[in-house]
Amino acid sequence: MAGGALLSFEERELISRELSRNARCSTRVLGVLLGR
Repeated sequence: MAGGALLSFEERELISRELSRNARCSTRVLGVLLGR
């Protein structure tokens, strides 16, 4: 699975779910996870 090295399956699932619920908060969380 190319591109799956950064996040585990569970983390991607959680992020996807949160993104679909609240894009603004999740963008902030994603930024923290990616070190931005």
